[in-house]
Amino acid sequence: MANRRIQGFTLFELMLTLGLAAVLMGLAAPSISDFIRSSRISGASRELVVDFALARDEAVMRAARVTVCTSTDMTTCTNQSWEHGRLIFVDGGVVGTIDGADEVLVRTEPPGAGITTGSTGIAAPNMVSFGINGRLTGTGVIEVCIEGQRQRQISLSRSGQAMLNRTDTAC
Repeated sequence: MANRRIQGFTLFELMLTLGLAAVLMGLAAPSISDFIRSSRISGASRELVVDFALARDEAVMRAARVTVCTSTDMTTCTNQSWEHGRLIFVDGGVVGTIDGADEVLVRTEPPGAGITTGSTGIAAPNMVSFGINGRLTGTGVIEVCIEGQRQRQISLSRSGQAMLNRTDTAC
């Protein structure tokens, strides 16, 4: 009779492997959640910068005032914080109000739960209007936060440029 060797894992080897895998998964979970939060705050910040850049470009291209405002219902401007949805529109009537023949160019959905914002300068009334030359009447800053991450700041210059900065301030 030939000597046959049975191949496979013993129960002890299987339990040891599963235990080691569980420990490694437990160590990896916190870094994955940090990565997700970091991605969310980066995405929300970049979306704001893109909205401001688009509005500036449209203002110059159309030789018309273009406004970015916050909106909770995605049809009218509301005086809410920047973590809500946004509208970008050609603003031919009352500044910051969608009226008459104003054309809505883009509707941006809110970034999701947990994102908070604060604003100063021209961004404080939660509406920014770019003139026909793409410039702003002043400067402003929007801070974007999510718990457990470093704050992101969007600086709006008089030239109309929006710059994204990562700060050392914890949220």
